[in-house]
Amino acid sequence: MSLNYKMVDVPSYDVFIILIITWILYIILKLLYPAEFKINMSRPKIYYREFQARSTHFFSDYRILSGITIAFVWSVFIRLILPLFSNHPLKIHYIIFISLLYIFSVFLIQYIWGRLGKHYSFLSFMRFAYLNRFAYYASFILFILWSLRIHLLIKLLVFGIITMMFYISYLSAEWKLAKELSVKDYMNILYLCTLDMIPVGILIVLITSCL
Repeated sequence: MSLNYKMVDVPSYDVFIILIITWILYIILKLLYPAEFKINMSRPKIYYREFQARSTHFFSDYRILSGITIAFVWSVFIRLILPLFSNHPLKIHYIIFISLLYIFSVFLIQYIWGRLGKHYSFLSFMRFAYLNRFAYYASFILFILWSLRIHLLIKLLVFGIITMMFYISYLSAEWKLAKELSVKDYMNILYLCTLDMIPVGILIVLITSCL
C-alpha cells in the first residue's frame, strides 16, 4: 500500500508579518491623510484631479510613506514567488531592501521624466495614484490567496488575472490623460516602457544575483 501526497504551499509566517506591517502603514496613512487616502483608494481619477497641483512634489510625505508601503506589498509578492525559482529563498530583510530600491528607482525615473516636461509629472502622479490603490487591495488579495492551501501556480494565475485587470484600467486612464496633455504616442510608449522595464530589470538582476 502506497500513499500519494499532494504538494501545497503552506503560508509562511514572515509573509504575514510583512502584511501586518503593511496594514499598520496604511492605518497611519489613513489617520494622517483621511480625505486624501479615501479618495485615492476609491477613485484614483478623482484623486488625480483634486490633487493635481501636487504632481511635482515627488518627495511629499504622503508619496514617500505610500511608496514605502507599496514596497512592502512588493516584498510579499517576491517572497511568495521565489520558491518557483529556488529552493533557498532570500532572507526577508534583503527582499524588503530590494523592494524599497525598486520603488526608489521608479520615483527617480518619474522625477527625471518630470524634469523633461510638466505633463510627465502629471502622468507620473496618475500612475502613483493607481499604483497606490492597487497595492492597497493587493495586500488583502495576497493574504487571502496565500492563506489557501492550493498550488502556488494557481495562486499566481489568479493574482496575475487580477493584476492585469487593474493594469488595463490604469492604461486606459493614462492613455486618455496623455492625449489630453498632447503627449505624442511614441513618447508615451517610451515613458511607459522606461517605468516598467528599467526598475523591473534592476529587480531581477538583484534577485538572481543572490539565488
